[in-house]
Amino acid sequence: MKARALVAVAALACAAACAPGASDLAKWEASDERGPERLAEVVASPKRATDLRRDAGLALLRLERRGRRVGIDLLLKALTDLPATDRDAVVAALAPALARLVSAERPAGAADPTLAAKDLVYALLSRQLADAPTRVALRAALLEWARRDTLARIADPMQRYGPMHTFRLLGPESLTHTPALLAEPGADPRTLAALVAEVGDEPSKARAVEALAKRDASLRGEAWAEKARAEVDAANRAARVAPTAEQRALQLEAHRASERDRGLQALRALGTPDAVAELVARAADATDRAKSRADALRALGPHAKALAPHVAAIAAIAGDRAHGDDDVREQASALLVKADAPTPVLLGLFGGKTPLARFHAARHLLSRQPELPLADFMARLPVDDKTPMGLDEVVSYGATLAGRPGGRKALEPYLASRALGPRLVALSGFYGGKREDLAELQRFERDAARLPPCSEERACHWSCPELARVGSPSRPDTVGEFVTQCLAPTLGVPDLKPPDPTDPAPRSDTSGLLTQPSSSLPSAKVPRGNATFGAVPGVPGVTDLERVMAMSRARVRSCYRQGLAQDPSMSGKLVVTITVDGKGEITQAAATTNTGISAAVAECVARVFRTMQLTPPTKPPATVAVPITFAQE
Repeated sequence: MKARALVAVAALACAAACAPGASDLAKWEASDERGPERLAEVVASPKRATDLRRDAGLALLRLERRGRRVGIDLLLKALTDLPATDRDAVVAALAPALARLVSAERPAGAADPTLAAKDLVYALLSRQLADAPTRVALRAALLEWARRDTLARIADPMQRYGPMHTFRLLGPESLTHTPALLAEPGADPRTLAALVAEVGDEPSKARAVEALAKRDASLRGEAWAEKARAEVDAANRAARVAPTAEQRALQLEAHRASERDRGLQALRALGTPDAVAELVARAADATDRAKSRADALRALGPHAKALAPHVAAIAAIAGDRAHGDDDVREQASALLVKADAPTPVLLGLFGGKTPLARFHAARHLLSRQPELPLADFMARLPVDDKTPMGLDEVVSYGATLAGRPGGRKALEPYLASRALGPRLVALSGFYGGKREDLAELQRFERDAARLPPCSEERACHWSCPELARVGSPSRPDTVGEFVTQCLAPTLGVPDLKPPDPTDPAPRSDTSGLLTQPSSSLPSAKVPRGNATFGAVPGVPGVTDLERVMAMSRARVRSCYRQGLAQDPSMSGKLVVTITVDGKGEITQAAATTNTGISAAVAECVARVFRTMQLTPPTKPPATVAVPITFAQE
């Protein structure tokens, strides 16, 4: 009996003496040999005091190995495996310390000391690993974390659970302060705007639009310019460059344009009715730069279906020859088509004097209403040579109308029309016709009516580079010359498609025009050529490089075939070096290596590349060298 009592006393003494203490926790936290696992065992042991289990949990939270926080997963597993009542007690003991850690101030120039605790709090809340009162306390701490130093925390990559997950978990309440942040010109508003669009409530979204409008007004002001000049000068000094006054001004404007574009992308991300209205207002601002207006219209692209209240304003932009340049009018016209604008609006554009707007409207009308009365169509075309109208436009209309059942027959009465537009469209019905049509066309080779005037925009020109079979630097000036130089050469040519005025492929008045005797088709034959892309190295983040290159191959080949019209013996290689910016746009493209290819073809190919749009690279700007081989077939 006495012996049993002694054993029991010894066991109790061992239990007290052998229980781990603070020194053991510190030793295990510093040890690589089963130290982390022993800490997790303490957390998981119901036999240990709650305070000790709390301290073991905090040690796991601090645990780092080679710069990685390796203890959080062990702690979460230990807590998950516990019975609910026991787990709630441990988490409740942890909560006050976690709240203090999440609220810690970041020392100047140091890493954010709150991230480990914030990640653990997020995991506890998202996995429901706490009782209701503790969740309320932890959520309050996390909400305070989200509201402090928000922009820096969104940009901080050293987090197990991204800040976006945190805001989504907390909901709209966590974003009520963010509209004020969007008004700061120095902050990148795009990610924050996307977050407000996804998680924020309607009042926050409305205030976000107001803040972005205020931000843009600030960027256009002199106060911002004065501050930005100091930043530009500091950057120049750091780079040890001394720009001229003109170069310094260009640097400032590039900086301003970049900041303003971020605001446009933020409005695009918001996509609310207020954001759409703000983008439309910017596009309509005739005092702003043309590029900014065109960019505002591009930002509306994903929201075309929400443009019904703004169709009239966009139609006015599309037809504005006084304040809009070609790109602005084209973006507005294309947007109207994308928005499926009402027929009266499209008819108004079609009857206007802006070639690109007229083309977009006409093409959509013809596709939407294949039975649109021909008389109505012709009545809206220019009647004389005072209204701008170009080759691509008349050929596109003529080929489309002639392709309808009985289309060529229906066009015949308009061949004798006194109105210039209908006559040119009717003649264009012969585009890509049969060789037997030549006799019919010859009746018009002496038509001396002057062709309509043209601006420099893509939809208005009278050169025929893509129809070339023999070269000449001339261009048609009369209807008769249009017939002989631009229509007759297409007869009997297989698989010929009408040109598209919206195709950004370059055109030149000095390449590939066709001159020939009016009584015969051209006798000279130009060899067909092909373009083959070589292997292109991958670029991190750019996932569609090969696909976009493949889609552009036909236009690159067209550049080569135009060159063959001037030099049938041409063949060789180009290496085109492109620079891709943070929006996926090609900011620079030039032939850096050229073997055997004319300068005109090389520049044509470079321009094709400049119109491409790629997914943004991970680390912009990215430079890619694209090898292309040109050979005759």
